[in-house]
Amino acid sequence: VDLSSIAIEETRKKLTSYSKTATFTETNALNVSEWAPRIPLSDSGHPVISMWYLIHEVSSNDPEKVIKFLKEIHSFAPTAHLLIGEIIRLDISTLKTTSDSSIIPEFILFHDFSGQGVLTLDQINYVFANIPYSVKALTEFDMVKTSETTEQPSALVAYLQPHT
Repeated sequence: VDLSSIAIEETRKKLTSYSKTATFTETNALNVSEWAPRIPLSDSGHPVISMWYLIHEVSSNDPEKVIKFLKEIHSFAPTAHLLIGEIIRLDISTLKTTSDSSIIPEFILFHDFSGQGVLTLDQINYVFANIPYSVKALTEFDMVKTSETTEQPSALVAYLQPHT
């Protein structure tokens, strides 16, 4: 799902050799009722909905909006698993000290300019605790120092299994 036909076509070219069942829809991802019914659901295997750097584009800085979005996906495709890659908002003091070791300060700046809502790690964990999915695997990366003894990821990939 993407608003851009060019992005859809480029993705189609790259994925077609890997998957014959991938579906593509040019629309706003928030229009779940438009794209989710196209997900092939069957008794054999589980479909995977892959979302790369999408959550911050639909959040408007509101974790409740993300929870509603993911619950809506679950209602249309209750057996679908989710694979989510996302950047994480760091606090301003951490951003000031990590500009030489992380690209996140620039990402946060540009996303703030465009009105997109990069969530904090606490907000993302809140989302994970309030959706009908269990976190089965989580990889945090691009670790940045938040103090002398603490690190925090500036990005993550989460594999979510639906509650049935």
